[in-house]
Formats: sequence, structure tokens, C-alpha cells
Amino acid sequence: MTHRFLVTGAAGFIGSHLSEALMRRGHDVTGVDNFDPFYARDVKERNLSGLRTLPGFRFVEADVARDPLPLDGVEAVIHLAAKPGVRPSLEDPGAYMEANVTATARLLDAVRRAGLTRIVFGSSSSVYGNATPAPFAEDQPAVLPISPYAASKRAGELLAHAFAHLYPLKIICLRFFTVYGPRQRPDLAIHKFTDLIARGCPVRMHGDGSSERDYTYITDCLDGILAALDWTAAAAPGTVETVNLGGGERVRLDRLIALIATALGQDARIEHHPDQPGDVRLTSKSSARVSRVADVEMAVDRVVGIESHAKNPTALSIWGDQGGDIEKRCRIHRSRGKVDDLDQPMLLRHKNPAGIPGRRTDVERHVETCGHSHRFDGRVAGGRASMRGWRRCAQSSGIPTSARRSRRRRSTWHSGRPARTSSGSSA
Repeated sequence: MTHRFLVTGAAGFIGSHLSEALMRRGHDVTGVDNFDPFYARDVKERNLSGLRTLPGFRFVEADVARDPLPLDGVEAVIHLAAKPGVRPSLEDPGAYMEANVTATARLLDAVRRAGLTRIVFGSSSSVYGNATPAPFAEDQPAVLPISPYAASKRAGELLAHAFAHLYPLKIICLRFFTVYGPRQRPDLAIHKFTDLIARGCPVRMHGDGSSERDYTYITDCLDGILAALDWTAAAAPGTVETVNLGGGERVRLDRLIALIATALGQDARIEHHPDQPGDVRLTSKSSARVSRVADVEMAVDRVVGIESHAKNPTALSIWGDQGGDIEKRCRIHRSRGKVDDLDQPMLLRHKNPAGIPGRRTDVERHVETCGHSHRFDGRVAGGRASMRGWRRCAQSSGIPTSARRSRRRRSTWHSGRPARTSSGSSA
């Protein structure tokens, strides 16, 4: 069944990819964005270029903090619109409160007045501050943010709790951990470092390089958002969940710079500077709750993902094209456990549309030459038997570990794998 979803921040990095993912699932999307001047409008227009050609996608230029929301015919809302950036929030905290707190309050109120109940809210790992012990667990208090941006995101979560208590809303707050990949914002470290090193310019490293971040590849982030959206359909009214969405492995700052330089085949010239106010020392997610609530596991290795992004920093699409050929690349997908019958190999690994080296090529080469069947038949026993058979076969054929790591996730829109239900079986 086709549903229409409202995506705020649809012209941004995550929002544009999510809109495409929902379209691939067969749904319609209404996208809202105000083209905040935090970075250039033409960058966001390019993000939308493929979506604008698709029937079923409607775009409205509007400010969530001021303008009416186009909620007619909408089934659920994914609220990603926000003013981003820890360091810039120190310069203009008032603007961050309006864009991130006032806008969220207005959206929650508009949703409940329209009679809708399902909301996915994009929060941030920055809410944990420096006082939360690693790995960060969602049941930690998170009451000591160290930047206005972090405080605004935590305020949005608290608003979600208040509205769910007062009204029969079903809200899930996703704490994103440094998402990267095609279309990443130009101000973020991986994108900025790649550009500087490629041009032979010095890289500003704040601190001694020991700060750490939990990086999340965009395809893993999308899996989590789609799983969260599915959660809102089944949750009881008046329920709020908070879930970490991250890669699960930390990378030191000096290691990140070295990885990018190696991928580009260049030396990094580093300028040392003091720590920046507002920056946390590390981010590190606990995976216990996301596995329980949404049955999502991260699939893209941090090193391979960072190297892949560094080698192709200007890519617009996770499918390897420029975003205009979306429908053709949707030959294999599933929606809530239903696999298309397209007579295609259903590989255990995700289809790896970004062309990450050392993964899809090794797996597909093996499938073509080993003579065994690695297809899913859509049945519970068949899916699990195929997985066990693949593991044995992979181990005996010497496929590299990185290609062998199998991760099953619930909302893998870019995969041919069967879904995994809450009971742990394949759908």
C-alpha cells in the first residue's frame, strides 16, 4: 500500500537520501525545506535534482518555525529539519533555539491538531555531552550538553516526551552519530578534510588528535530511520522511544586524517590548534536498544566507508549515479519483509550501491563461480538455511572477512535480504 510521508529538511544530506529511500519503497513523499543559508542553496538544489523528476514527490519551500505544514494526506512525519553545527551555535544560540526548538514545538502541535500520531525525530549524539560514560546508553540522563546546538536537540526530545504524554502520539527520537557519505554537508570533517588534502592545503587539527567519533555511513543511517518509521506503525499511542543510531566503532581524529590521506594517495599537512569550545571529547554509542527496538545493525565498516567517501567525495548518490536514475536502480528492494520476485540473486551482504571496494565484488564473484545457490526463497526456514549455507561456503572459499561479515537489518531498503522480525525469525 502506498502512503505519503512528510520529510522536513528534505533538501539536506540525510533528508534527500531518505526521501529517495521512501520513494523506492513505493511511497509518496512531501518534502519541506527552507534552504537555510548555513551552506549554499545550489548544493541543496542538487540534492533534490533526482527527486524533482519523480511522480509522487512534492516539494514545498517553507520554514517549519513559521509557516503552515503541508499535512494533507500524510501518514507520518520524519522531522529532520534543523540548524546544524556545534561550533556555529556558539555564535548565534538564539537562531538555534528558534530553528530547533520552536520549530519542533510547532511541528508537534500541528501534527496532533491534524489528527496524526506517527513522528520520527532526528536528534543528535551531542546531547550526551562530556559527562556520559562511554559507550553512550539511551537511559543515561543526558542533562549536561556543552553547546547550544546540543541543548536545542535535547530540548526537542523533551518536547517529544511532553507531547506524547499529553496526546496519543507515537514518537521515536533518533540520536545520529556523525553521519557521512555522498552529499555530506561541506562543513563536516570528512568532507572538509578530503577537500583540503586533495588540494594540498593544510588541515586544521584541534587538540592532540586523540578525540574520537562514532561515524555512521549514510546507508546504515537510512536503515535505522526506516526501521524507526516501521516502529511508529506498531507502537502503542502515547509512547516515546529514544534510540542511538551510529556505526558502533570509534575513530580517532588523527586516524581519520591518515585514512583520508591514504585513500587519496597524498600526505596530510597538519596544523595544530587548541581544542574547540563546545566539542565533545568522544562519541560512542551503545547498540543494545537499537537492536531491541528496531532490529538494526550497522553494515558498513568504518575504515572502508571513510576510504570510499574520500575517493569519491563529490558523488551525489549512494547508487553510484548522479541521482537522476533512481527508479532503474530499485530493481531489488523489499517493504516490511516482502521480497520482490525478480529472479535476482539475494545476497546476504547489502547491495553496496556506493561501490565500496572489497565487499560486493568479492561476494558476487563467489556467487557466480561457486555453483551453490545463495538465494532466499522468502520462507523463514529457507532464509535462515541460506544464511548458514553462505557462511560455511564463504569460510571454505577464502572470501575476505570484510566481505563475509553478514548483518541482517529490518529495514534494508537497498537490500535483497528478507526482513528479521522482532521474534528473531526471517519474514
